[in-house]
Amino acid sequence: SFHDNKQIFIDLEGRNSHFNIPKNHSLDHYEFLIRLFGSADGFNTELRLHIDYAKNAYRATNRKDYVEQMTVWLQRQEAVARFTAYLSW
Repeated sequence: SFHDNKQIFIDLEGRNSHFNIPKNHSLDHYEFLIRLFGSADGFNTELRLHIDYAKNAYRATNRKDYVEQMTVWLQRQEAVARFTAYLSW
């Protein structure tokens, strides 16, 4: 990690005798805080995946009664995902 190797910057005089930079200090806390509170705003793919699933489901229809067809398509996708998870377990 950065903190394990930062001494090289001081040795080569790329930095003064310290690294008291708030941005570097906060990096130590990121993993803990993400695990505690979840991903930060703007760094979550949940909404994006919803859009992709809706588009893919619509493309799989014949454009007639598409809501019902999209529902069936999504149920099948979820069944395949569950079965794949079961097989990898």
